[in-house]
Amino acid sequence: MPPEAISFGPDEDLTPLFDRFVFVQSRRGYRFGIDAVLLARHVLEGPGGPALEVGTGCGVVSILLAGFGYQGPITAV
Repeated sequence: MPPEAISFGPDEDLTPLFDRFVFVQSRRGYRFGIDAVLLARHVLEGPGGPALEVGTGCGVVSILLAGFGYQGPITAV
């Protein structure tokens, strides 16, 4: 879905990543940062196998893993 087709509220904005993902985030309060993106990329470089994300927050790490085709089951709690 192109970013211009996504509706969001006045206190939200769009965060595009890698020309592949677009996330709606609150302008205030919790927002995921570069640390979550770096963690997902690090996991993708590993050997694969089951992945467990505990304390997911908004779940962006698991979403990125799935979106990049991680070759193992992903459990997000």
